[in-house]
Amino acid sequence: MDLQDLQKLSFDYALVTGIGRFLVKGPVIESGEYKDVNTMVSALDKLYSSGKVRMVLDVTKTQAFERGSTAAMLFFKLFVGATPISDIQLRYKGNFRAAPNFLATATKEFKGLLKR
Repeated sequence: MDLQDLQKLSFDYALVTGIGRFLVKGPVIESGEYKDVNTMVSALDKLYSSGKVRMVLDVTKTQAFERGSTAAMLFFKLFVGATPISDIQLRYKGNFRAAPNFLATATKEFKGLLKR
């Protein structure tokens, strides 16, 4: 389903980014950014015309199945055309039969497209 179609069903999507951490002196929260669904759709539409979506193993990271790995984690990069849009981590707790945690972060390249 298209993100804009979801708005018709009273469902909205936004990209909200920010950084916070808890130090000895207390929480430190930096200002965040908000990008609405129309900004996201516009950026993605431009990207989709540049090439296909593909997800590949991140060769710059040590994968869980490689020698020297210290955690049961798999690392991927999500591309549209030649543009990396998301870094993805799958972290398995205990063993590979357990349900993994999933973390996806927007790349600086994708965030740059949203500022235009």
